[in-house]
Amino acid sequence: MAQHEATVALDFLSLISSLNSPDMAYTSLTPGLKEVIPPKAMGVEKVSTKYPPQLMHDDRLISQGWKMEGLDSTGDALLRAASRLKAESEKEKRYWEQIMSIRDEGWTICKHPKLRNTLGVRYGFAESELMFLQEWWVGSSADYLRL
Repeated sequence: MAQHEATVALDFLSLISSLNSPDMAYTSLTPGLKEVIPPKAMGVEKVSTKYPPQLMHDDRLISQGWKMEGLDSTGDALLRAASRLKAESEKEKRYWEQIMSIRDEGWTICKHPKLRNTLGVRYGFAESELMFLQEWWVGSSADYLRL
């Protein structure tokens, strides 16, 4: 595939340069292309790149406008993300304040044995039978906190 692409590029450059030096360029053309396209069939001319000053000024204003619009939309997206992050951090702060107040009251806070990412407070007696172990827990998770 890459060899084919390189051959096509070489044929293209050979056709362009065949206008100025046909013998040298014609030797690098592929045989199939030599049969179809005669030498000097394609050429290149330099085009003036001078733009009128008004057109350059208009292009500059248009590009500045697009940049300003892009920066404005980026700024708006960042502000929305910051407000969401602030709301989430306030929610987390309230959650951890509640957890710490429970701990300060003397309760032991542990990970819940069956629910991931859930903290729990064990209540009751440790000497209870195994069938009552599930009832020893009061779980709390930041996902359940809706204040």
